[in-house]
Amino acid sequence: MCLAFSASTSLLCSGGRDGDAMLWGNLGRPVCGRLRGHRSAVACCDFSSDGSFVATGGYDHAVCLWNTTTFTVVSTLRRHQAPVTKVRVAGEGTVVVTGDDDGLVLVS
Repeated sequence: MCLAFSASTSLLCSGGRDGDAMLWGNLGRPVCGRLRGHRSAVACCDFSSDGSFVATGGYDHAVCLWNTTTFTVVSTLRRHQAPVTKVRVAGEGTVVVTGDDDGLVLVS
């Protein structure tokens, strides 16, 4: 459902309908890690500028911020009332901007 590439780490993140996001190594190498935290499809993803974090947004109305080294959730935001379809990470992960199907934009 979504793809994002980190130029600084050469990681690729893909989000799926099963609610998982996957981190892939450089040039499509096997999966580095499976990110499990959403209850439904992952609709969007974006990396921090240094590649140490990736944010995912889903149809479960949640936004998860993940550590790309440990594959663990750093933070989960549940402030949306509609599917989260846009996510952007500013800088090194200190600011996350999200948007949902109802047109609500949140800065966290």
